[in-house]
Amino acid sequence: MKPYQRTNHLPACYVLARKNLLARNLANMQSVLPNDFDFFPKTWILPADSKSFKEQFNNKRAKTFIIKPESEC
Repeated sequence: MKPYQRTNHLPACYVLARKNLLARNLANMQSVLPNDFDFFPKTWILPADSKSFKEQFNNKRAKTFIIKPESEC
């Protein structure tokens, strides 16, 4: 880049745009600051969290889940 040129992107800003990376970062922050990061629903990153996700089906109540592919709209 030339000295007068500027960029409008921050390095590694995709970490905030990718669903799986955002979920992982929010979960990490929630473990450190649970009172400040309680604004998002329980999230599982599959297949790593599949055991925890399957445990949700043990309850008798019907539950609704939203599934989002990690790199698609």
